[in-house]
Amino acid sequence: MDDKIPQIQQIKDIVTKLIEEKMDNLKPEQAQFIIEEALKFGFRNGIFDLRESEAISKSIRIINTK
Repeated sequence: MDDKIPQIQQIKDIVTKLIEEKMDNLKPEQAQFIIEEALKFGFRNGIFDLRESEAISKSIRIINTK
Protein backbone atom coordinates (compact mmCIF):
# COMPACT_ATOMS: atom_id res chain seq x y z
CA MET A 1 0.00 0.00 0.00
CA ASP A 2 2.86 2.40 0.75
CA ASP A 3 3.97 2.38 -2.90
CA LYS A 4 0.54 3.78 -3.85
CA ILE A 5 0.92 6.89 -1.70
CA PRO A 6 2.91 8.90 -4.32
CA GLN A 7 0.31 8.00 -6.97
CA ILE A 8 -2.54 9.04 -4.72
CA GLN A 9 -0.70 12.29 -4.03
CA GLN A 10 -0.45 12.92 -7.79
CA ILE A 11 -4.22 12.57 -8.12
CA LYS A 12 -4.76 14.89 -5.17
CA ASP A 13 -2.39 17.45 -6.70
CA ILE A 14 -4.27 17.38 -10.02
CA VAL A 15 -7.63 17.76 -8.30
CA THR A 16 -6.32 20.59 -6.14
CA LYS A 17 -5.08 22.41 -9.24
CA LEU A 18 -8.46 21.97 -10.92
CA ILE A 19 -10.24 23.24 -7.84
CA GLU A 20 -8.08 26.33 -7.75
CA GLU A 21 -8.45 27.06 -11.46
CA LYS A 22 -11.76 25.86 -12.83
CA MET A 23 -14.18 24.36 -10.35
CA ASP A 24 -16.49 27.37 -10.30
CA ASN A 25 -17.27 26.88 -13.99
CA LEU A 26 -17.05 23.10 -14.22
CA LYS A 27 -19.54 21.60 -16.68
CA PRO A 28 -21.07 18.13 -16.21
CA GLU A 29 -19.05 16.75 -19.12
CA GLN A 30 -15.84 18.03 -17.55
CA ALA A 31 -16.77 16.54 -14.18
CA GLN A 32 -17.41 13.17 -15.81
CA PHE A 33 -14.09 13.38 -17.65
CA ILE A 34 -12.23 14.06 -14.39
CA ILE A 35 -13.88 11.11 -12.70
CA GLU A 36 -13.18 8.78 -15.61
CA GLU A 37 -9.55 9.85 -15.86
CA ALA A 38 -9.04 9.43 -12.11
CA LEU A 39 -10.54 5.96 -12.39
CA LYS A 40 -8.26 5.03 -15.31
CA PHE A 41 -5.23 6.40 -13.48
CA GLY A 42 -6.14 4.46 -10.35
CA PHE A 43 -6.61 1.21 -12.26
CA ARG A 44 -3.39 1.60 -14.29
CA ASN A 45 -1.40 2.28 -11.15
CA GLY A 46 -2.88 -0.47 -9.04
CA ILE A 47 -4.88 1.80 -6.76
CA PHE A 48 -8.11 0.05 -7.80
CA ASP A 49 -8.42 -3.58 -8.80
CA LEU A 50 -10.67 -4.68 -11.65
CA ARG A 51 -13.72 -5.22 -9.43
CA GLU A 52 -13.35 -1.82 -7.77
CA SER A 53 -12.90 -0.14 -11.14
CA GLU A 54 -16.05 -1.81 -12.47
CA ALA A 55 -18.06 -0.80 -9.40
CA ILE A 56 -16.98 2.82 -9.84
CA SER A 57 -17.64 2.69 -13.58
CA LYS A 58 -21.12 1.24 -13.06
CA SER A 59 -21.86 3.93 -10.48
CA ILE A 60 -20.93 6.61 -13.01
CA ARG A 61 -23.20 5.03 -15.63
CA ILE A 62 -26.10 4.93 -13.16
CA ILE A 63 -25.63 8.61 -12.32
CA ASN A 64 -25.47 9.49 -16.01
CA THR A 65 -28.82 7.84 -16.75
CA LYS A 66 -30.69 9.97 -14.19
